[in-house]
Amino acid sequence: MEQKKHPSLKRLGSRFDKERFKVLHEKMTFGDYIDRVYANPLLARTAYQRIYDMIMSKGHSEFEKDRKMLTHYNFFDDEEIPIYGLEETLDKFVKFVRGAAGGYGTEKRVLLLHGPVGSSKSTIARRLKRGLEEYSRTPEGILFTYKWVNLPTGDDGIYTHKEDMCPMREDPLKLIQLQDRRRIFAELNEIHKESILENKRNTAYSLRCDGELCPRCKKFMEELMVRNDGDWETVVSNHIEVVRMVMSEPDRVGIATFQPKDLNNQDATENR
Repeated sequence: MEQKKHPSLKRLGSRFDKERFKVLHEKMTFGDYIDRVYANPLLARTAYQRIYDMIMSKGHSEFEKDRKMLTHYNFFDDEEIPIYGLEETLDKFVKFVRGAAGGYGTEKRVLLLHGPVGSSKSTIARRLKRGLEEYSRTPEGILFTYKWVNLPTGDDGIYTHKEDMCPMREDPLKLIQLQDRRRIFAELNEIHKESILENKRNTAYSLRCDGELCPRCKKFMEELMVRNDGDWETVVSNHIEVVRMVMSEPDRVGIATFQPKDLNNQDATENR
């Protein structure tokens, strides 16, 4: 049967950017990712460090208000999500993020935006979420996570599927044991400092990667290490694929949203 031609469909298809799709769905081996990180240590930034760089990438300026010097951040001058008259609030917010990026303790706290109705609390959060979605699609904001591949299945398997994405979308560098990770990050920070001096770029942080794998990934690692007689290199070479991650609120990737419920004034069916 001869396939019918659809000129309109062909015209629409020609507008689709295949190359951009490939870039945003980039995949590589774990070994290739390690080489990539050494070439560009900023891939190893924490979430707060990425947010700080995202805000600073749009530029800023100093100004005086009520005898206080404040910083205006161009990131919040968005036509679609405008924020007006909150220079002091936004100045405090970015200082909080800067402290968290530098590892000064604020990264372990929850930041609560408190204020009356109409004071732009949700607008600030929405601007940050949209900014992260856009920033993760740029070369400057590129980031990666990983998935397990070639997992043993069947009666002697360790999982029901051969592939499984890390449920927490964690940094692939967490697959490295903590003691080895510390040595790697000491080297990465030296490269990072040299890049700062060479490009005359200001920075507020040192790179780091704390914490352990999520429980499921930790279980996969333990099982595969046993099956490979403790050969970690074989495990990550044969069972890990590093994939690019694009932030997306609708897809619940990197950005979580929830609606608070109050049993005193919500219908019971909404809280199931």
